[in-house]
Amino acid sequence: MGQPGGTGASMMFMLFWFPGIWIVTVILTIVLTIKNWNDWFYQKRLSTIILLIFCTPIPIMITIATTIKNYGTENGAYRGMSWYRNIGSKRVKMERWQYRSGQIYVDKYFTADSINERTLGEDAFKKDSTWIYLDETG
Repeated sequence: MGQPGGTGASMMFMLFWFPGIWIVTVILTIVLTIKNWNDWFYQKRLSTIILLIFCTPIPIMITIATTIKNYGTENGAYRGMSWYRNIGSKRVKMERWQYRSGQIYVDKYFTADSINERTLGEDAFKKDSTWIYLDETG
């Protein structure tokens, strides 16, 4: 929503539709589980339990977070912040990548002509600084 021309449609999806879909799905799963209890948990017990556990993305996220130490990029950094500013006739973009510990990995600056950015979007931005990559100790 903070980017130019943003409609907020993705935010509306995340705030209203996504929780609504999850609530309906959970209620439907509970109703079907109660209705088919004998069939699912006595005749097909193992497959039912596995399917019920993995019917949400939560187990996948837990598995990724606990097994992959450097979740994000190849060295564990992720984009923690970014902003856009107009400076004269140029559009400046800044990305701050950091480690999970909060230590800064790199600050990246890009520039684009305002006209190019309107027509080409993110493809208009070109590297505009010397990027110094830091390890977790700084």
